[in-house]
Amino acid sequence: MPRSVARRSRQGTWLLLTIASFSTVWAPGDAWAIRPLITDDARVVGERAAQVETWFRVDGAGPQHWTVFAVGPLKPLELSAGGFYGSDSHHFTVAAPTIQIKALALEPKPGAIVPGVAVVGGVFGPLGTGPLQVRGWDSFGYVAFTESLDERDRVLVHENLGVFTTHDSTLGGRHVFVTWGIGTQVRVAGGFHFVGEVFSGDPYSDAPGGAFQAGIRQYVSSHVQMDATVGDGFFGERLLPAWVSIGLRVASDPNFW
Repeated sequence: MPRSVARRSRQGTWLLLTIASFSTVWAPGDAWAIRPLITDDARVVGERAAQVETWFRVDGAGPQHWTVFAVGPLKPLELSAGGFYGSDSHHFTVAAPTIQIKALALEPKPGAIVPGVAVVGGVFGPLGTGPLQVRGWDSFGYVAFTESLDERDRVLVHENLGVFTTHDSTLGGRHVFVTWGIGTQVRVAGGFHFVGEVFSGDPYSDAPGGAFQAGIRQYVSSHVQMDATVGDGFFGERLLPAWVSIGLRVASDPNFW
């Protein structure tokens, strides 16, 4: 069962508490949120800055709630760690850690011909308990590109290309899958945006199938963003079931710590 499916609102009160607490603590600034979208951007959190991303996703199989924290020890570097809890057929799971390092090779510029570029690598560990827990150390790596199509960042396009390795007993051992994604964020009015993507494979999941996802993003402030999306699998041997998700990202100013 893929780890990236299913987050349900029976724990929705935790999201409301998270929104309330972090919105009052963290200072505003520029932010491009990605999760719950899968396709990543070529951006890091910033030198001595920090952020939290948390999202619920649910389908007919059960819920999952992910939280990932990130810090920027250096201007071009981002370190993040997190995990999730949820259930599959009424069996509870807690699983961690997701550990990721992201290095910015070329910063995106508004309206530039050359896209921004970042290189990402990470692992997902076998700590925890439950049916969605991984049985070994899964790993992933990808290159992320971001293009800003005008001088005001009204249209952003993100592209990812990479691989992940996973230990899956249903597939007979360790396997390597190619991952890719193409996503966009389009400003509609004020802080309201349309977001959408098509992707194959999720670096945070052992599901290699392809899917699409679309929804809305609202900038509550320049560093507090909320997302709501729907998605469905449409190709591959193991189709992802249809899902809905909601997410929150809150980021600090640079030199926060």
